[in-house]
This record gives sequence, structure tokens and C-alpha cells, in this order.
Amino acid sequence: MKVVIVGGVAGGASCATRLRRLDESAEIIIFERGENVSYANCGLPYYIGRKIEREEDLTVASPQFLKARFNIDVRTLSEVTAIDRKAHTVTVRSAKGEYKESYDKLVLTPGASAKTFGFGGEGVFTLRDVRNTLDLDNYIVKNGVKTALVAGGGFIGVEIAENLIRRGIKVTLAEFAPQLMPPFDKEMALLVADALTAGGVDVRVNTGVKAVEKASGGLKVTFTTGESMQAGAVILALGVAPEHILSVTFTNKAAREMRKRIRAYMPDEDGGWILTFHSACHKILKEEIHLLAYPQNFMVMDEEDQKSVLQRIYTQNGLTLKDF
Repeated sequence: MKVVIVGGVAGGASCATRLRRLDESAEIIIFERGENVSYANCGLPYYIGRKIEREEDLTVASPQFLKARFNIDVRTLSEVTAIDRKAHTVTVRSAKGEYKESYDKLVLTPGASAKTFGFGGEGVFTLRDVRNTLDLDNYIVKNGVKTALVAGGGFIGVEIAENLIRRGIKVTLAEFAPQLMPPFDKEMALLVADALTAGGVDVRVNTGVKAVEKASGGLKVTFTTGESMQAGAVILALGVAPEHILSVTFTNKAAREMRKRIRAYMPDEDGGWILTFHSACHKILKEEIHLLAYPQNFMVMDEEDQKSVLQRIYTQNGLTLKDF
């Protein structure tokens, strides 16, 4: 059996090593778009703060290690751009050019990308991978950054704010919600805010970022409150979004291929929300496109709940009724 895994790090690398333990004879290939197939995600902010001093300490497992220990073929800087479900091949783009790789089983673990909401440019960073972290570190050193804005008060925002302070940088932490760490109870979030404030962070809640513009001596940040500030660097910690482009392309193609079979289940021509339509989608899509993730109790839901589930799934996967 030949298994191709799209994406490394926590999902893809863990899947590959588990597969190896289950099957010693399987051929396993990981395609990773980035430079590192496995790294310490949680340690990235602490490299900025020098709690982790060496770059190599961010690397959990190298391609060479995975090959020697688990006989897994890891190909970094290799991006899968298309899936041919009928031919059982993926199209791969790498420094050596574009080529196709066959598979018996395909696993999609592309992870997530950092949300930027359109902000970017020189001096604006996210903290998703090792490359982002090294770029931020180099920028701080090269430009002698003394002030920074961290946009977003979730886990990453709080951790990078703490470590920028440790680095000797004056930090403003802006969170659009009424509290830091929105998933936390208010009482717990207040403790986090108090600790950050005591450590020297300028904490601002109910404050979003409206604009980031190049200015003399750095960047001008304008907030939704109407206030503004100068910053040497801006770190965006605004959450993540699934890397779904490849899966949506695959899903749309598969949906078009299945249009005729789905319509065969439908006695009506109006495309209405009829139970036979629900049954068709559940039977065909759940069996053939697992990434749509239908709930286990789908078929016992009432019609309005089924309609809500289908609408949500279509939206998440870039589909509409027109695709059928």
C-alpha cells in the first residue's frame, strides 16, 4: 500500500509515524510545502524571548530522522496543487519542477493559515511556523525595534507579548473582544490581563486594528477606537483559518462528477429541500468525500436541522446548490 500525506507537522507527521507502526511494509510519502516537516509550534514565541536560545531546538524531527527511524519519505518545499481522484494521483510543485505522484490512500493534513484580514507589508508578521519566527527575529535585530503592537489577545498574542517584553521591547496588546483570552471565563481573563499589565504590557480590550500604514520611523497603527500609535513592528495573532483551497477544489470537482447520481435520487426538478435529496447527499457525499464531516445523527434529524447542516457544510467547502 502506498500512502501519500499532504502536510507535515503535528497532523501529517503523527499520522505517518502511526501508519508505520501499523504497517511495516507500507510506502509512506509526506509532502510539506514549508521548510520544516516537524517543529515545536508552542515554542515559537519563546524563541523570540530567548527562553529557547537555539534555532535547532525548534526542530522536532528532520526528514533525515524520519527516513532513518521510520522509513518515511519526506519531501519538503513540495506543494500539492491538485488531486486526480480517478487516476489516484496528486500534482506536486517543487524546486525541481512539477510532477505527478500516485497513491493508494490519500490523507489531507494541510493545517491552517494565519488570518491577516488584509494587513501586511514590511514590519507586519504572523507567527505560524519557524520561517515566520526567524523573519520576525531578524527584523527586530536589523531594525533595532523598540516598540511593537500585538493584534489579538488569544494564546499566541499573550505569549508573544510576554516574550517581546522579555526581549526589552515596549508592547501594546490590542484585543477586539471585551476581554483577553475570549474562550476563558471573565474572572480568569482578568487575571491574565493583570499579570500582563504588571509585566509592562499596555493591554487594550474592545480595541481592534483598523489600519496599518508605513510611517517615518516605523508603522502607524490606527485602532477602531479612533486612537493611533507608532510601532516598530506589528505581530498579527488574529486566529487561523483552515488551509482548504486544495480540498475545496477537490470537493467541487467531485461534486460535479456526482451531479447526475444525486439528481437520480430526486423526483423533483426544483432542487427543493426534500428528504430524498438529504438521503442522496448523506449516502454519496459521506461515503466518497469524508472531509465534509456529516454528523452521525444526520439521518434522524428533522428536515430544518438537516437543511441547516447542509447549508453550513456547503459554505465551509465552497459549495452551493448550483454545484449539483
